[in-house]
Amino acid sequence: VTQTPQDFPAAAHDRLDALIVASSAKSQVYSDYAFAHNSILWRFRGVADSDDDFREAYQLPTEGDCTEKIYLQERALFEFFAAFVSCIEVLCYCSYTIGTLSDPTNFPLATEDDRRNVTPKLTVKKFRRQHPTERIVGVLDAMVIGYGDADKMRNVLSHRGSPGRNVTVPLGSPQLS
Repeated sequence: VTQTPQDFPAAAHDRLDALIVASSAKSQVYSDYAFAHNSILWRFRGVADSDDDFREAYQLPTEGDCTEKIYLQERALFEFFAAFVSCIEVLCYCSYTIGTLSDPTNFPLATEDDRRNVTPKLTVKKFRRQHPTERIVGVLDAMVIGYGDADKMRNVLSHRGSPGRNVTVPLGSPQLS
């Protein structure tokens, strides 16, 4: 049994799975759904764990050589953004598979190219077109906005290295004592 982060909506995650299993377990798309659904928790936990790791590394003493402290921060920061981006992608893919289960014509997943072409933006576009008044459209929309910024940061960390940090502490702050 894996540890579930406190802010993960485990009950809703389990209810969704029970509904899909009951109605679609024999569908060809079910395995796509199941892989994505299971991955949501893993990616969410990766985000939470790397957040904890960064906070812990940030609190390490700064005397002397800070190379290890910086390394631990950089690793946690990279892992955070990689897991965050993946979490949104897998959540959108899972949502897309649910669209496929109810409407395979408008949410095609018949080929490997169909699977490869599913993106957060495409998922939002399909749900907006097919279910414009459903709450999921607004939720997916908000995620895609955060996704874009996080994906840019993940790309910077992945391909260009680590940007420097500016840490500011207001005058009179307890950190200055």
